[in-house]
Amino acid sequence: MQRPHHPNTPLLSPLGAPCSEPPWAVLTAVDMVKKEIVWEIPLGDVGAMMGSPFSMMLGTPGAGGPLATAGGLVFIGYSLDDTLRAFDIKTGEVLWSDKLPAGGNAVPVSYEIDGEQYIFFTAGGHSMYQSTPGDSVLAYKLKK
Repeated sequence: MQRPHHPNTPLLSPLGAPCSEPPWAVLTAVDMVKKEIVWEIPLGDVGAMMGSPFSMMLGTPGAGGPLATAGGLVFIGYSLDDTLRAFDIKTGEVLWSDKLPAGGNAVPVSYEIDGEQYIFFTAGGHSMYQSTPGDSVLAYKLKK
């Protein structure tokens, strides 16, 4: 007997939010020596994910991972709000963000070209998470 095909999608409420208690994703910094959490913040704007005009930083489901730089920045896309963010590695403060043309479900990469540091990021979306589809590669030059 063949089973019917069921798409692999997250369980969302009729409003488009996940069906569990928030936060739905967090970014956590851990001190590996002291074995303790330094800071933890919700990762992603569920308001943007639901199409709301209001920001609700409760975290969103997603995919992808962070990139930490020697200069103390943490870059991550991950969330379903199509945004790439840079955090202060010591405090968790969002220092910069950019709206992406598609879902940022990838891991940023750092390159040095002629003594300048760049962050490259692909924004292609993710079918399982129903993030905005696309096929963009973006490059950001870091300030010295």
